[in-house]
This record gives sequence, C-alpha cells and structure tokens, in this order.
Amino acid sequence: MKTYPAHPRPRSQRGNTILLFLLVAGVGLMSLILSKLNTPNNQTIREQQGTQPALNLAKTALMGWALGRDDNLPVPPGLLPYPDRNADGNYDGFADCPSGAAPLTNNLFLGKLAWQGEIGPCESRDAGMPRQDSLSGELRDGAGERLWYVASQNVLDDAAGGSYTNLPGTAGNRYITPANLKTPPLHPWLTVCNANGQVLSNQVAFIVIAPGEALTGQVRNGAAPAPANYLDRYTISGGTPPCNGVINHAVNNLVFVNADPTNSFNDRIAYVTRDQFIDQLAQRLTNGIRQKVDQYRATHGSYPSNLSIAVIGSWLVWDDQSDSNGLYSQIPTTPPPSYYQVTGPNIATLRMQGCNSIFSLTWNAASNSSTVSRAPLNC
Repeated sequence: MKTYPAHPRPRSQRGNTILLFLLVAGVGLMSLILSKLNTPNNQTIREQQGTQPALNLAKTALMGWALGRDDNLPVPPGLLPYPDRNADGNYDGFADCPSGAAPLTNNLFLGKLAWQGEIGPCESRDAGMPRQDSLSGELRDGAGERLWYVASQNVLDDAAGGSYTNLPGTAGNRYITPANLKTPPLHPWLTVCNANGQVLSNQVAFIVIAPGEALTGQVRNGAAPAPANYLDRYTISGGTPPCNGVINHAVNNLVFVNADPTNSFNDRIAYVTRDQFIDQLAQRLTNGIRQKVDQYRATHGSYPSNLSIAVIGSWLVWDDQSDSNGLYSQIPTTPPPSYYQVTGPNIATLRMQGCNSIFSLTWNAASNSSTVSRAPLNC
C-alpha cells in the first residue's frame, strides 16, 4: 500500500486553533479570578477601604457626641444617643428613644446609627428638649449600607423621657463618672468574642457594626426591614458561655463576635471598651473643671484653694456637690493627700476616683487659661 506523508495544517487553521485555546484558557482563568475575588476574604479586602474608615469615624463621632454635652445644662456628659430603630416604621437617621415609663429592654439599644441626632421624646441637651446636633455624615460601609450601633445601658440615657433636673443622683444614671462606671454596674456591659470562643472583652461600652452586602435570605427592600435582614448569625464551635453556640447579632443578647467573613456572615465591628470610654471621659471632666478653675484664676490671680462653690462661686450644673454619688464627692479633699492641690502660683493638680491619672493644670498668661497635661495617659 502506498503511503503519503501527512500534510501540515494550513497556517491560518493552526492560528485559529491557538486563538481558540487562548480564548478558552482566558475564560477559565477569568472565571478562576472572579471566583477568588468573590470569596469572603477578598470581599473583605474589596470593602475594607470603605468599611474600616467608616467604623473608625463612627466611634469618634459617638464619643464626640457623648462628651460634647454642655456643663451648664442638667444632662451629664458621657451619655450616648439611642439608635435609629424600625419600630416607628422607618430608618430616618434620628434616635428612637423610649417614651414615658416604658421598660427598657435590650432591643431598644440596637439599631442603625442615629447620625442626625435626637428628637423628642429624647432627654438630652436641656431638660425635656431634643438634641438635634448631627453625629456625622451618613456613614456607610464598603457595600454602601448605613452602619448599625449597639450600646450598654450603662452609658445610655435611661431617664426614659423624664427630666434630669429632679432625678436622684444614682451611679450610672445622672452621674457618668469614672468611679461610677468602675463600680459594679447597674446594667451589663456588652461582650465581644472571637471566632474561637475566646472573650476579647466583657466590658464593652458600645459597638459599631458594618452589615456589608445582603446575604442569602436577607431582603432589604422597604422602609424598615427587620435587623435580621442586615445583621448575621455566627456559630462558635466550642468556647465557653457566653462565647459559644449561635451568636445572633440581630437579637441583642449583649454578645457579639469579631470574626472574618464567611458565606453566611459578613458583619464587621469596631468597639470601645469601658476603660477606653473612661479614659476619654476623665479628660473631658477635667476640662470642665479647668474652665471653672480658670475663671477663678483669671479674677484672683491664683488658683482656688479648693473646688467648693463657696470658694469658686459656681460648679458644673449637672453635678451636685452635696450628693455623695456625684463627681465633686469623687475629688475628695480629706484624708490627705487631696485629689485637688495647688502646688505653686501657676500649677495645680487634679485627680478623680476611678482614674489613676494625675492631671496638671499650668497657667498660661498669654492665653489667660490653663493647659492640661496628664500622666499616665490612661486611667
């Protein structure tokens, strides 16, 4: 039999085959890349640029809100706003405060960040008047969703619409001070766990939550979807109570988890602990006292010998010098050493119970006011 040599394919046909191979390979490679980009870890990377800065800004804004209250009004600095809940049929950006004598339950402390401030019946800047200062812009996470927020009742307004003017001085209520926050609390603090069931902190003042993209089963249409359409469940295998089993962020059981995202969980959180809260509160309270001391120093040419109204003439309106639960009583003068001391014509030191820092006030003649330094930097 006669055989014939194999003829090579035409060049154009070979080129088409190569192009077809590259096309198929390219589609496969692109599918692989897209599948990798859509994994939870890469979703985190993709959203991180928007989510983490928003969480950090929200923490700063909430602390600024709490500590920015005016000392010349009855409501003490340190109180956080209620969240924006869906019980009124919307998420309008305003805090939804309980009214009257309604019992305060955990579900009232969880909702979207009330970035527009408070409206009635919130008790805030003045007795019975809302505080419509904006917390911040409408902060959103990397998926474009508004942030959520939950707070411990220890740092929330629990007057339930009443006036602070006539409230008895109750630790953790009228007087938000380092000492009162460090004593056995009136209410539980929040707990944050990690994915392994370890407690990261069981003394958390508040948590900000980025809900991320809607997961399977979450429907966010309409004016006021339920929290479960934004916030997720995380199951911890092992661990010890309360950091075990199913942790449901949508139901405020006061326990939350800080974990990497999965296909069924993509909440991202940031939080402020009780001690971090106290560190900033102590600085804020010292600045309020400094203003009273400076008024005296500017008039009399020396710091006052003590902080009593009889000497300095006026005090912080929200505090009561005759109440043992108040701030003034937590800056004792006896037994020595006094928590307030004049150590020179232009220097005074201040301490308060519940904080180990010593605050030094140094008179600055150029600005006609005192500068404040602190050691150590944390309570």
